[in-house]
Amino acid sequence: MKQIAIAFITLLVPAMMLMHTGELRDSTIRALTLCATTVIPSLFPFVVANEFFTWSGAAETLGRPLSGIMRRAFGLSGACASAILTGLICGFPSGAACAFGLCLMGSCTADEAERCAAIASVASPAFAFGGIGGAMLGDVRLGVLAWCSNVAVSLAAGFILKLGVKLGGNGNSTHVATADREPFSLAAIISSSALIMLKICAFITVFAVAADAAGMVADMLGADGTVGALVRGIFELTAATDYAARCLPARSAAVAAAAIMGWSGLSVHMQIASLMPKGLSMKRYYIVKLLSAPASAALCALLILLLGI
Repeated sequence: MKQIAIAFITLLVPAMMLMHTGELRDSTIRALTLCATTVIPSLFPFVVANEFFTWSGAAETLGRPLSGIMRRAFGLSGACASAILTGLICGFPSGAACAFGLCLMGSCTADEAERCAAIASVASPAFAFGGIGGAMLGDVRLGVLAWCSNVAVSLAAGFILKLGVKLGGNGNSTHVATADREPFSLAAIISSSALIMLKICAFITVFAVAADAAGMVADMLGADGTVGALVRGIFELTAATDYAARCLPARSAAVAAAAIMGWSGLSVHMQIASLMPKGLSMKRYYIVKLLSAPASAALCALLILLLGI
């Protein structure tokens, strides 16, 4: 049955592409333009800085003073504090990339890297405050509440994952082999950053086109603005939040944006999966993301109500 379904999809997708070549071309152009004008200029410097921060040993060194807090709160080593802070400041996939780098360096275990990736994979405050709040919703405060809701849920998930490890055993305490990693050098850092950036743009382009296609189907079926935004959000974050801002009242759009940020989209998931070393699992990451969407939306709605925004 699985092979039949795959074969059917393999035939259906090219047929749909031939029937809608104009829309496909326009959607691809928009996605590539977004990558060239926004994603690369805003993200690439952070990718380079994050790679340098991780592989120079600075992340491990600066995380040591936070070892006590990290152990008590999340059951993670001090080095993981740097990955979480990187994720909170720079956004995805920087936090997960830092966690995986620390794992490859032997600074944290595979279990810690998996949990850290789930905690640290949030939107950057710059995107949430300026992009979603200021530019899309016209109110920076709504972007702040959506981001704070997402971060609060992610950190709570980190505490719950710690309890799960305690109840279920020590988890995967192995370290990933590091033999295939180049020695630290500026050339290696820039080359690795360029490859990461290329992967990010490829995933954004593919899933932005998929989001547009899914949105067209939802619109043809008469779905309302909320459903249309969430359907697009399954695939790609930016297109979905922009649609929500255009089709919903500002406060409703902020709640929808919080849900979309909580899930993050398949584009972000594939970016993180492409960076994950062999031997690690995405299972807990996906569980956290599935639960973060409704939890972030509910918390955002509550904060808007309590603060009267």
